[in-house]
Amino acid sequence: MRLQIANFPRRLDLEARLAIGGALGFKSSSIGVLDGEMDRYLETHGVEDLKRAFARNNITLANVWPGPLYEHDGELWERKLREVRPRLEVIAELGGRQIGINTPMCWPKEPAEYEWNWLVNKYREYAEMLAQYGLELVLEYLGPHLAAPIRGSLAVYPFVDNLNRALALVQRIDRPNVGLILDVMHWWAGGSTHEELHKAKGLPLALHFFDIRKGAIRETAHDRDDRVMPGEGMVDLVEFLRILKQDGFDGDVLPELIGPEELLEADSWEGPKKIRDVYLRIMEQA
Repeated sequence: MRLQIANFPRRLDLEARLAIGGALGFKSSSIGVLDGEMDRYLETHGVEDLKRAFARNNITLANVWPGPLYEHDGELWERKLREVRPRLEVIAELGGRQIGINTPMCWPKEPAEYEWNWLVNKYREYAEMLAQYGLELVLEYLGPHLAAPIRGSLAVYPFVDNLNRALALVQRIDRPNVGLILDVMHWWAGGSTHEELHKAKGLPLALHFFDIRKGAIRETAHDRDDRVMPGEGMVDLVEFLRILKQDGFDGDVLPELIGPEELLEADSWEGPKKIRDVYLRIMEQA
């Protein structure tokens, strides 16, 4: 398993994150594409410069989110697919292996076969494109606790909002390079158990990893405030990792605490060291 650079102080640019992360023993890092980070870097550097920045710090490229998103449809979807190709070439040249994409957790009506087929056909097309570059497509589903607040009050019918529905989507897409991003909050809020993690055996996987605040309940969980450092909450994270590891997982483990200010404003080295120490302790026990 590779501990991924995340929650580093916001003052650090890409090269600083790679240098500090590499020195502290982090093993992978993503690079921002939708926010323009990769494009800005390549305005003044070549792809070889970016490749060397990763290599000299012994950092591999974790999953990247270059677009498109499921909300894009019709001609816009096709245009986004065309636009993403040059970025995929760069990602592949950097040694990247996974491309992330989101899935709709809820819908304005009860999803029927039409909606499932609509989503499957889009993702299958994207997965087949990614296969040309040796890349996998990992889907991140969101838990039902997020349904109405971020999709509007009318979008209240569950779609892909738990592990079983996400696995059903992967099965329907039916391509060997399609898997999941398992996020602890969305796994837990969707009502899944540790034993159900075995269902993801053999799929391409990445983890968004953290603990959940003691006392949080699924119906009212807050996706930002209820994420805490491993060991501070109520989830058996060692067992979570142990199950996936036994089933062959050896991928990226992303500390995704979603913006605690004490980490974002911490000393450039002390903040990352705190994350490293806490996370490696859990990973070494699995």
